[in-house]
Amino acid sequence: MKTFDQIYAESATTATLTVGFTGTSGKVVVEKAEHAAESIVLDAATSTASLGGDKAGDGIINLWNSSGKNTVTVNGSVKVDIKKIPSLPQGIQRDLGGQIVVCNSEGTPTSTLNGLGTLVLGEEKTIVLDGGTGDLTLGGGGNDGDVILQDSDGIRTIFLHAANGNMTLGTDNRMTILLDGERGDLTLGGTGVNGDIVMKNSNDTETIKLDAANGVLTLGGTGVNGDVVIKNNNDTETIKITGSTGDIELLNADVAEEFEIQPDCLAEVSPGTVVVVDESGRLRPCDEAYDGRVVGIVAGAGQYRPGIVLDRKGGRNRLPVAMVGKVYCWVEADSEPVRVGDLLTTSGMKGHAKRASNRLEAFGSVIGKALQTLTQGRALIPVLVKPQ
Repeated sequence: MKTFDQIYAESATTATLTVGFTGTSGKVVVEKAEHAAESIVLDAATSTASLGGDKAGDGIINLWNSSGKNTVTVNGSVKVDIKKIPSLPQGIQRDLGGQIVVCNSEGTPTSTLNGLGTLVLGEEKTIVLDGGTGDLTLGGGGNDGDVILQDSDGIRTIFLHAANGNMTLGTDNRMTILLDGERGDLTLGGTGVNGDIVMKNSNDTETIKLDAANGVLTLGGTGVNGDVVIKNNNDTETIKITGSTGDIELLNADVAEEFEIQPDCLAEVSPGTVVVVDESGRLRPCDEAYDGRVVGIVAGAGQYRPGIVLDRKGGRNRLPVAMVGKVYCWVEADSEPVRVGDLLTTSGMKGHAKRASNRLEAFGSVIGKALQTLTQGRALIPVLVKPQ
């Protein structure tokens, strides 16, 4: 066994204590008096330093700077009151495991890493990486949390802006993609760059392309037909463009054009009404038989709706009048029965059509052909619009 003088040496500037020698590893053990437990162990054989234990308590390392401020703390076990963590159940404590706390030169904590896999950065906890939930939180405490990615030259190419929910892709001088979360806008291109959208199928074939340079939308491609289908709020197809045949299908029944209705007659004009033009150029319900001023039938009655509406301007006094196609029309059979295929003209009954039995008198006042028989009374029946 070596003497104290063999393991301890002093010089003018240092005092050295040496534990261990050739063939023997050095080990320093500091015990806690009341339990005779190893509290601190420095083991040269394994190159480890151990603090704390099951009887000695938690191991803690404190580092201080030259100003006397505690700047680094390594704690073997930390328990927190759940009341301080609103997202967890209240009234209990939770063991965070070990914890490392790093402070600035003033001793204010700026970084924390605990045993739950949570890393917190910033005095105001502006960056939180939570390994338990897989969440990354940036910002808070009066600061916006932004994400900035730069290329190898240090030029910013991706910028996620927390203040307004925007994502910008491209350099500062050429921001070619902008996703604006505040307004729900996506902008592609600009600053000398065309913004195109290209979509491919599983076979790597371009099937949809929106070409910003030429303002062209292309649907379909090699082996794929491009179709356009438009539905109404009842999930019913109303317009279909088929790429394989080049057909445009307007699935509603007629072609109509908007006209202005005489304001004092507006309450009397509804879909299916037969209308004539007056001296002002406005329309009113017919009230004479074989009236050559007849314009047509107001569209939209029954199950038929206009496939195309020309001169659509809208407004309370404007209504679409069927010019070509099928439309439901108010027809009266009191004067004489109406059979399928009969020509129809204006009736003396306001807003109604009737059978045009007098062909000579009907010239110029025929509005169409009946597609359904009406033997008596008045009813909405389908009519093929065919002005003459």
